[in-house]
Amino acid sequence: METAVCGRTQRSPHFFLECSLKTEKTCLTHYCSTLCLQGQFTPAQLWQYFDDLRETNFESYLAIVHARFSTNTYPSWERAHPNRYLAHNGEINTLRGNINLMRAREGVMRSSIFGDKLPELYPVVEPNMSDSGSLDNVLEFLVTVGGRSLPEAVMTMVPEAWQNDTQMNPEKRLFYKWAGCAMEPWDGPALLTFTDGRYIGAILDRNGLRPARYYQTENGDVIMASEVGVIDVPNSKIVVKQRLKPGRMLLIDTQEKLFVKDEQIKMDIASKSQYAEWLKELFTIGDLQRAKNVAPLTTFKRRAVLLEGRSEEEVEGRAKVLEDRRLAMFAYTTETINMLLLPMVKTKKEALGSMGNDEPLACLSLYQPLIFSYFKQLFAQVTNPPIDPFREKIVMSLACPVGPEANILEPTAEQCRRLWLEQPIVSIPDCEIIKETSYKGWKTKVIDCVFPVAEGRQGLLKRLDHIRKEACEAARKGYTVIVLSDRKAGPKFVPVR
Repeated sequence: METAVCGRTQRSPHFFLECSLKTEKTCLTHYCSTLCLQGQFTPAQLWQYFDDLRETNFESYLAIVHARFSTNTYPSWERAHPNRYLAHNGEINTLRGNINLMRAREGVMRSSIFGDKLPELYPVVEPNMSDSGSLDNVLEFLVTVGGRSLPEAVMTMVPEAWQNDTQMNPEKRLFYKWAGCAMEPWDGPALLTFTDGRYIGAILDRNGLRPARYYQTENGDVIMASEVGVIDVPNSKIVVKQRLKPGRMLLIDTQEKLFVKDEQIKMDIASKSQYAEWLKELFTIGDLQRAKNVAPLTTFKRRAVLLEGRSEEEVEGRAKVLEDRRLAMFAYTTETINMLLLPMVKTKKEALGSMGNDEPLACLSLYQPLIFSYFKQLFAQVTNPPIDPFREKIVMSLACPVGPEANILEPTAEQCRRLWLEQPIVSIPDCEIIKETSYKGWKTKVIDCVFPVAEGRQGLLKRLDHIRKEACEAARKGYTVIVLSDRKAGPKFVPVR
């Protein structure tokens, strides 16, 4: 609908609000299963605007009510909750990566149902959406186009913390590992409520940093809210009173009239496909080493630092790190090493300070700041506590799959034909193996990310354009991995930064 409206009117889709109305048909009647009512109202004004809510014949067996007070975005009609499938309390802090990767997948997605018309549904994530709206777009796409059930789609997008949970059922662990190969998690902190007319439920992301409590009454009503006491219910009528735990799902199947427990939902989904067989396609650095008959790295010889006027033999074994001229080339200062890096090496903790940071933005700096200085958290800096893989290893893992992605609309073993890394930092010998591998038909294109010092700024711009062209050409030629390398940086070449 939005694509058609924009094409005919040449206006932004945000000039229009599309009502969400899903219908079901039975042998006796044609009825509405979900109706989404949105607006820029206070909660009390909703009843005055929508006459349906005051109609005595208007009945529903489920309802999601969300009063959203805009904090990170300017309020507007299209950002009002609930969305087409969900309402959301919290933030999606992985949002930019989620959107970019979903956009990249559009090039490999195929559908036996939609065929050549599938691109008409792109982009999957509508432009300028909020984090909640973007999440809703992808959830709707997986359900309506990908054919997944609503609980399975939610479980794929918002996984439990499974990597370090030794008590988790093996079948469920296999599902989550497959899901990790197929799609990256949409991480919060987030509490999601969702419905498609048949299912209604809620899930808390794996960090569990948003409140969610629910009651079940003796007459069969289930009430879930982010706070206790939203609806007054006499204690004598409450059968179950619990909170939603991190990574857990609350689900009601209105068609089967079941209040389904978290473990039962997920085991039913995890047992549907041959995930154990599919995951045999997944491989590790160890597999690449064995294929090349290379022994795992046990010792590491430090390279001699580059000192002006000295040979490698003179400095071997006794060079001082701060005398390495490459530090200046990559914009590492004495303060960076002494105040940030060394404390991390010694204590395994990020260096903390309390005097504030009055440095200019990296893009406005007169110097050459580290590339990391260009990245800032976009919002929610106060509500999200620091999380790192050492202190929060129960809910956090650095493991990730790399390599070409497959068609997410059809779950198969193809999604697992990727390289599984236990952490994103790869040693130099392991990187060499990746560059030389031909395992399972993989091949790697190495692109040099350096330019001649003599060419100055124009050389940087020219090299950036060449890198883009080389990467696109490598993709067309079937390369599975692209390595951007600045190893040739030295007296005559400087790295692209």
